[in-house]
Amino acid sequence: MKKTQSIIVSVVGVVLVLCLVLGIRFGTVYADAKYIRDNLDFTNFTYKADVVLDESKVSTTYKVTSSILGFCAGLDKEQMYHPYLEGSKDGGDFYVKVYPKDADKPITELFAGNDKCIVNGGMVYDTVRDNVVDKMPLLGAVITEWRGTDYLSLQQVRELLGTTDDDDLRFSFPTAELGRDVKEIFQILTGMQKTNGDKREYAFENEQIRIGFAVDRNSPVEMFITLKQPGELQDILDKELAALNVKLPETILKSTSTIDLRITCQESKIMVPEDVIDSANLERILAVKKTIDKLLPSGE
Repeated sequence: MKKTQSIIVSVVGVVLVLCLVLGIRFGTVYADAKYIRDNLDFTNFTYKADVVLDESKVSTTYKVTSSILGFCAGLDKEQMYHPYLEGSKDGGDFYVKVYPKDADKPITELFAGNDKCIVNGGMVYDTVRDNVVDKMPLLGAVITEWRGTDYLSLQQVRELLGTTDDDDLRFSFPTAELGRDVKEIFQILTGMQKTNGDKREYAFENEQIRIGFAVDRNSPVEMFITLKQPGELQDILDKELAALNVKLPETILKSTSTIDLRITCQESKIMVPEDVIDSANLERILAVKKTIDKLLPSGE
């Protein structure tokens, strides 16, 4: 009898310890799920993205533009096909700074919102001018310094590039709110691998995808997405990201080898510029472009 009682006590003790361990484990997960529900917001965030483009899959417009711009700005092909992006989203407005690989400063910045897409042409122009004039000082008198507003509309960019292809220049980001309750997020987190560090990370991972959350309840929620050969993963991505009401643009996915994106859900404010350059300045830039085109080596 005493032996039976001892066994029962032992079993009950094990069950209690197991319940305690599970309570601590899943209690933390549930609290993190609530924190994500309260703080994950795809309408307002900052982001960083490391992108490697697939040369065989990018558009003809990008190939030609990156070749000319790379030559004129003193950047090699690897830098042009491995950009680093940094920016923010504020409601319906987007902002991105584009850095060539290992560059200290961006080569341009882009604003989008209210059916407008505006590019900082002055930043590109200054980078190109500085490089060309440094190599051939006499051209400083021909390629004058940028004057007036820095910004070009999407239509003006198309005119400079000689393209009418919207997809080549279109830029987009996830726009949907999470729209999930705590129980649904809890279920998502329990199906992910959990690791502890400076922040707890919950991740779904295989050979081509890593997607998840980094949580520190004293800091903004972070979401990370790493994709290898994302153009091959469209069906899987649609399924996995649909649970989070997230959709990545197909045009970017198909031309990319890898994407490493990290979103931080924190407040950001974007002021989309209203003014773009006038037709006279655009003609001046086109004239400078023709001058530079003549300097390009054959095959560029």
